[in-house]
Amino acid sequence: MGDSFFSPYQRGKLKFAAAGLAAAIPSGAVLLLLYGVLGLRQAWVWYISGLLFYTIFVFGYAYIDDNSTLFSEEDSRSMGKVVIVHLTYLFALFIVIQTAEYFRPHLPPSMLSESRKGSSWFEIILFAAVAIVFFAEENWLAAENEKPDPGDD
Repeated sequence: MGDSFFSPYQRGKLKFAAAGLAAAIPSGAVLLLLYGVLGLRQAWVWYISGLLFYTIFVFGYAYIDDNSTLFSEEDSRSMGKVVIVHLTYLFALFIVIQTAEYFRPHLPPSMLSESRKGSSWFEIILFAAVAIVFFAEENWLAAENEKPDPGDD
C-alpha cells in the first residue's frame, strides 16, 4: 500500500472536504428548518444559511489546518479582533454576491449559458471571487502572530 493517500496534497483535499461536510450539515439544517418547515420564503433565509455555511467552513478549516495558529496557544489575537475581521470578510462576501446579482441581468447570454462542463462564465467568475475572499481570510487566520518583544519600545 503506497502513501499517496497520506501525501500533503491528498490530506489537504480531505481536510477541505471534511470542513465542507461539517459546514453543510448545520447550514442545511437551518435552511430546511426556515425554508422547508417554517415556510419562510424570503431571500434572507438563503443568506443566513450561506453565511452560516461560510463561517463554519472557515473556522472548521482553520481548526484542522496544520498551518493555522488560530486555535493554538501561541495565537495572540483577541477573540474580538477575530470576530471583527470575520464579519468584515462576511460583508465582503455579501457585497460580492449582491454585485453579482446586480450585474447578472445585464450580462450577455453567452456568459450565462452553461458550457460543456456544466458551468457558465458567470458562475466561474462568481466562484473565483468567493474563493478569493475565502483564501484571503484563511491566510489571515493561518498567519502566525508575533508577540511584541518586551524590549521593543
